[in-house]
Amino acid sequence: MLAKGIEPDKLTYSVIIDALCKEENIMEALKLRDEMLKKGIPLNLGTYESLIQALCDKEEFLEALKLLNEMGYGGFKPSLATCSIIASRFQRAGNMDKAVEVLERVMWFGWVLDSTSLSDLIDGNQKDANSENSDNLYSALLTIDVSSQVANLRLVRFVSTA
Repeated sequence: MLAKGIEPDKLTYSVIIDALCKEENIMEALKLRDEMLKKGIPLNLGTYESLIQALCDKEEFLEALKLLNEMGYGGFKPSLATCSIIASRFQRAGNMDKAVEVLERVMWFGWVLDSTSLSDLIDGNQKDANSENSDNLYSALLTIDVSSQVANLRLVRFVSTA
């Protein structure tokens, strides 16, 4: 393409980055992302989500969180699945503080998680015996109109650990 004087556009870059992510070649995908940005070509939502998923698959959770923040500052709203993936991967790795940070980012940018994702975070906090973090998380959830299912789960978990 370049040999014929044809410059890739946003769509071309996005398709190639997605393919590289699916092939687990995240380093090349990130190089192309950097190339896009240097050329002033902004990423689209799909490109961000492909990169985040690939980073999570490689257990590069902090890099995934950086991209989530970049998305928010760029005006993008990630899918529920993307936010949940990052939070659950931090949780599985035993890093509940970062899982809660994902929730805080979600709330700060005005995005909304579903009750299942929120319940999973509370459940993970309590399984890790981190009741202070769990209480803080629950208090934060009360500030955003969450369903009664989350409150009920919290009550059940509290009673079962008491």
